Amino acid sequence: MFMKRVLIIATVAISCLSNTLISAMNPSLRNSRGLVGGFQEADINDPRVQKAAKFATEQHLADHGRAVDLGVGPNDLHFEVVDCSQQVVAGMNYRLTIALMRNNECEERFHVMIYDRFGEYTVTQWGDPLTCTDQ
Repeated sequence: MFMKRVLIIATVAISCLSNTLISAMNPSLRNSRGLVGGFQEADINDPRVQKAAKFATEQHLADHGRAVDLGVGPNDLHFEVVDCSQQVVAGMNYRLTIALMRNNECEERFHVMIYDRFGEYTVTQWGDPLTCTDQ
């Protein structure tokens, strides 16, 4: 019985080690979606991304003493998600780059990390201020 357990453990260990070595030597065999548990590229038009971005924009404006009047007209201030990645946790983390736009002109951009706990949003990190030409 003891030998059977040792043999099973050794087989599992060798299998794990060989898979790790094979994927290390041949990157094309790795998961093309990225590191499990890490940030993945997200669709900037996804409604969940847009809700997180709207929350972040409203917080950003309120924190800087600006009116939180986001509109849809060409002269109204609105936001555009420039870049987004997401991470599945107990909820979802969104790493966003947002541009504040008016008259098709960028007024400012900012980075922000948002935690979405099943519809409850929290800003977990603000990035450094950006100009409209910064990435």
